[in-house]
Amino acid sequence: MIKKFRKTGKKIINQLFDPNSIIPNLILPVLYLALCCFSFGLILLELELVGKSFYFAIKMSFYLMIFIGCLSIFYVIRQFITKKQGHKGISPRINHRNLRKVDLIFLLLPLTPVTQYIINNLNILTVFEIVKIYAFFLILSSVFAFGLPLLFSRISSKHTLFALGIAFSFTITNIAVLSHNLPWFIHVRVFLPASILVGIFIILKFLHTDKYKKILYAIILINFLFTGISQFISLKAEAQKTETGQINEREKVIAYLSDKDPVTLPNIYLLIYESYVPKETMISYGIDNSAQEEYLVDQGFVIYPGIYSIGSPTIESISRVLNISTQFFGNPRRAVSGDGVVHEIFKKYGYQTYGIFTYDWFFRNINSSYDNSFPAGYQKKTGSDNIIIRSILKGDFSPEIIFENHPKEEYLKAKRSVLGDTSKGKVFFYSHSDLPDHARAMEPGCSSDAIRTYQENLPNANNEMKLDIELILKTNPDAIIIIAGDHGPYLTKNCFGDLTGYPISEITRLDIQDRFATFLAIRWPTEDYEQYDDISILQDLFPAILAYMYEDESILDFKINSDIINTSKINEVTVKDGIIYGGANDGEPLFLINE
Repeated sequence: MIKKFRKTGKKIINQLFDPNSIIPNLILPVLYLALCCFSFGLILLELELVGKSFYFAIKMSFYLMIFIGCLSIFYVIRQFITKKQGHKGISPRINHRNLRKVDLIFLLLPLTPVTQYIINNLNILTVFEIVKIYAFFLILSSVFAFGLPLLFSRISSKHTLFALGIAFSFTITNIAVLSHNLPWFIHVRVFLPASILVGIFIILKFLHTDKYKKILYAIILINFLFTGISQFISLKAEAQKTETGQINEREKVIAYLSDKDPVTLPNIYLLIYESYVPKETMISYGIDNSAQEEYLVDQGFVIYPGIYSIGSPTIESISRVLNISTQFFGNPRRAVSGDGVVHEIFKKYGYQTYGIFTYDWFFRNINSSYDNSFPAGYQKKTGSDNIIIRSILKGDFSPEIIFENHPKEEYLKAKRSVLGDTSKGKVFFYSHSDLPDHARAMEPGCSSDAIRTYQENLPNANNEMKLDIELILKTNPDAIIIIAGDHGPYLTKNCFGDLTGYPISEITRLDIQDRFATFLAIRWPTEDYEQYDDISILQDLFPAILAYMYEDESILDFKINSDIINTSKINEVTVKDGIIYGGANDGEPLFLINE
């Protein structure tokens, strides 16, 4: 067997470096790949999609040109030696192996990772948008695999260019998978995808023969179907697992309160500031935010230390807050878009609900259920298909592509027109600011720049918060005002990415706080709140508020399990009842500062 592999390998090398075929079958194909990489990089630059795919394409084209230079020198030397020995010069010999219609099945190879992205984002995609995503990458892959090779078939091997086109297309659609699953990808952003490209090319080039092609067709088709089906089943199983035994949970709190009447019906203002974290986490970043906390205390707020969310990022965190449940009860955006358990309870008592946001991510593929909202209803300017396509091309699903911000001035105007209005009746108000924001990168070693950016954004978030509070106190001094973060800012390790690629022993207390810690401060209208404010996680917020409104401690029994749910973000380390399980701080409290 080993001798057979050696013989095959030697045959491949001899074919590649055969003087009669080195130009059409090696130099020109490598030049073609270099041009594909360089032109793809220029397109990404023009589309302002500079990211992992761009760096791979540009660096790959640079290394390929060096390789072409070396091959050219080798070819010139061989020509010189041949002529000096009195032989005729080497005549290029092109391998004209034809392609067939059935070879279109190879397009399933670059579409396989695209299928993964689509399935993972089914909750924001329509059928028409899914078709557009497939059509885009089908056309793109066809250009590289069939269109351009046909143009260059007179001077080079069409089959070789086809194999390179498929391999290149598969590589660029896979970079987002690599960057998400492998946090060290940034260190090998050329070597790893280049290895994949070369591997796929070798398989297609030397196994796409009459003897093996049917096996290749079968493998590619089975891989496409298996990847899609297994991904879908996995997501379905996860959803069923979380729903098991809790089908009627949405109605539990509502049914329990149906024969009760609240003692008081204050206006409620839930003001969320993106990635706002408590004192201990701030100190770990080297940030002093004590002045803002002192301001809140002076305004009558109670600050709750040691609070974390069981979910991260925003949708996974706040949807569970507004559902008083670990469940989403359908679309994960159902609650944040205005149709949560909390909204249903307050609407029963005549509350007008408001949802004011800086971006339309909360309404994507689902309409607003708030009585009043900004952006009004579902007004996305950029389709979800555009988001997925741009993310795949860039090589990661970064927030600057995903979130479509509206002008900050419009958001602030919409928010403050409600906060300053004294004519309205009972109000449940939820606004979500984009400050101080979280890290945008998914790369190791990003913490220094990310922390600096976060620190620069913090004063703007604090000023926005002060103005919000002053307006509410001026118009609704007897309201319940909640100031909170939704999750951590992702400033450690690889920032926004999951930590599944790091050794579990390296996952620290700060890494967990960095992803799940949340700031929480509440201004209660009266002093008799203490028997009701039993809050240890962000999702305990509304059981405490409802218990206060009904003056009924039994409502606190609806507090949900405090175990972190999405533990892949911290490499399966978890937190239960404030205690870390696994990682560098196994068995220790998540927070050390409790005042």
